Amino acid sequence: MQDPAKNRRIRLTEKEAAILKFLYRAGSRAVQRQVLLNEVWGYNAMPSTRTVDVHVRRLREKLPPLVEGLVTVKQFGYKLVDPPPA
Repeated sequence: MQDPAKNRRIRLTEKEAAILKFLYRAGSRAVQRQVLLNEVWGYNAMPSTRTVDVHVRRLREKLPPLVEGLVTVKQFGYKLVDPPPA
């Protein structure tokens, strides 16, 4: 992934990229943590939904402009929204 502000590449892990891709495909709908866990890690994955939270936190650290667009839906999961107009 490219950071246009700093003109540098940002390295995402396979799981981080898969989370972003799944949320992007969900549009503006919120996605439950358990659904992300099943889709990204697999149906019989051993990690807990807390693993999803940790990966999302790392995404936010790597992609600060995305922080506003990657919204936590309390006690549910995550969704991507358009950033508010400047």
